[in-house]
Amino acid sequence: MKIIDILDKEAIVALLNPMPKEEIIKYMIELASITGKILDKEKAYQDVMEREKVLSTGIGKGFALPHAKSHYAKGFTASLVTLSKPIDYEALDMEPVRLIFFLIGPENQIAMNLKFLSKISKIVNNDDNQKQLLSMQTNEEIWNLLAQLEEDAG
Repeated sequence: MKIIDILDKEAIVALLNPMPKEEIIKYMIELASITGKILDKEKAYQDVMEREKVLSTGIGKGFALPHAKSHYAKGFTASLVTLSKPIDYEALDMEPVRLIFFLIGPENQIAMNLKFLSKISKIVNNDDNQKQLLSMQTNEEIWNLLAQLEEDAG
């Protein structure tokens, strides 16, 4: 399964105005829920915030990957935003964040969850890929670029 299989074009927002981390996570859950795979948005939010308490999902290099395994997800779904200005996300490298990729999936599909996290990280942690993603102006451009990057990655 590919990232673009779980990331609806409508769940991508380019150049979103900055907002606090918690609000962005709620917003991203809202975006991801258009697939109908999130059964309870508030419970899913609580699952993501519990994961954040363990260790910030602000991975570094301007990128965050909030995620959770949740009883309230009936399949994998994702959302992606680029921010018009960086925000403090309490990232591990203490650098501000401009690119945020959200992922949620069922509790019982740990291997697939890890596979998606790895694929996303591999693509987005590449400096050239990240620059390209941040330069995109529309959700369609971002989705098409991700499809191409994933195809190139094999």
